[in-house]
Amino acid sequence: MNNERFYNEKDLFLLIAEGDEQAFSQLYRQYLPMLHSFLIKMLKQEQAVQEVIQETLIRIWLNRDKLPEVDYPRAWVSKIALRECYRYLRKNSIQIIEPISENDSASVMNDGQNRLTLSETRNIILRAIESLPERRKLIYILSRTQGLKIPEIAKSLGLSPGYVKNALVLALKEIRNQLAKHGRILLFLIFLKIF
Repeated sequence: MNNERFYNEKDLFLLIAEGDEQAFSQLYRQYLPMLHSFLIKMLKQEQAVQEVIQETLIRIWLNRDKLPEVDYPRAWVSKIALRECYRYLRKNSIQIIEPISENDSASVMNDGQNRLTLSETRNIILRAIESLPERRKLIYILSRTQGLKIPEIAKSLGLSPGYVKNALVLALKEIRNQLAKHGRILLFLIFLKIF
C-alpha cells in the first residue's frame, strides 16, 4: 500500500523548499505530463524534451528557497521550462535563419566601396535576433526555425495569438531596422524569405 500523501501545489512547494525529496518526486509526477506536452510542441524531439525537463527540475530544486514566495506554481514551473527550452535551443545551435550555402555566401552586390555578402548580412541578422527581448526572441525562433504557426506558438507558450503576432511584427521590424542601418534591407528581403 502506498503511504504517499498528495498535497496541493502551494503546499507541495513549501515542502520542497524545506528539502522534502518525496514532495519533489510528487511534483515531478504531477507536472511531467504538462511539461512534456508543452515542450514536445516546441522541440519536436523526445531526447531534447527529456533534457529540458531534467534541466527544469534541476533548476527548480536549486531554487527551492524561492518556492514559498511563488503564488502561481504552475505558471512558475512553465516559465522555468520555457527558459530552459530557450537555453537548449541556444546551446545546440538551432539555426535561427535559413542555412546559407558557400555559393550563396559569395558576394551579392559590389558598388565599388561596399562589398555586401550574405554572410555579413546573416551576422547582422543574428546580432539583431540576439538583441531581442527574451520572449520575443523565443517566439521568433519558434516561428522561423520550428515552422510553428501563430496559434501553435500561442498555445504552446500560453499566450494570446494577438500577442504572438505583435511580437513577431516587432521582431521583424527590429531586424529590418538593423539591416537598414547597414544598408542591407534588400538582401534580407530577397534571400531570407522572412515574410
